Amino acid sequence: MLLHRKYATGVLVFVCALLMVFLAAQAAQADDGPYTGKPPDYVLHLQPLRARVPAPISVPFVKVDVNARKPADESVAANAGADLNKNKDIQSATSGSACLDFDTAKDWGSNSSQFSVWDDQYAGWGPFGVDDPGLHQIENVVFSKEQSVGSKNASFKLASSQPYAAGLASPIIEVTPGATFTVTVSYYIFNHGGPAKDWASMGVKGDVDGYCGTGCYVNGYARGQWATLTQTATSKTGKAMILLQAESPQRLNSNIYFDDVRIQVDGGAVKTCNYAK
Repeated sequence: MLLHRKYATGVLVFVCALLMVFLAAQAAQADDGPYTGKPPDYVLHLQPLRARVPAPISVPFVKVDVNARKPADESVAANAGADLNKNKDIQSATSGSACLDFDTAKDWGSNSSQFSVWDDQYAGWGPFGVDDPGLHQIENVVFSKEQSVGSKNASFKLASSQPYAAGLASPIIEVTPGATFTVTVSYYIFNHGGPAKDWASMGVKGDVDGYCGTGCYVNGYARGQWATLTQTATSKTGKAMILLQAESPQRLNSNIYFDDVRIQVDGGAVKTCNYAK
């Protein structure tokens, strides 16, 4: 497992207020099936183009490159000498203590025609992404259900062939006020044969309405295999939040997967962390 706590991403430090609209969200259900049309084209535009289905939250312009270069360089260094064309054990991630595993078909937003298979959400966990002029464009990111990578039935995939910074935000996670808790998630960075500059990260906010600096993030650089990200936080209010993020600073065939979120608090495992309470 390759983890780096320094230079944690921090791109999404300011977005939590924007994400609050997802905290009470539940994946809509309908009988008319998912939208399975053509995915969005990978092109650069100043404004999101997705009008067919509800788009993920777009984060306004922010200078993200200040922090992007260091994790990308660390990822390259961490994978020096590795075979960047090899992927293994793509279905080996599993945990019996997971509070979220992406395996319940009815909890995917794409079960409803209101949501697209390219802009999916799951069980109250909502997608987000950075939009800024000329670089990170949210319409270039695919948020989708992946059934061939991960344990059991599915994992969550973030993918793009353009520079991007995007992720999946949890609803409010209730823990004991004053408790220190630990969050672990499995991730898989697909080896695309190009420079190893895309990476995964996880942010854990002890309090939804509190400040989340770069210290709340932990980065993961392991490639071509399942690995884990782990972060610990303390919650004063008992209302916490988790941000799963993928990022690439340049045009790569980036595919990053998340599965099996686990939360340990008060000596035991949280049983469920989906939908807002």
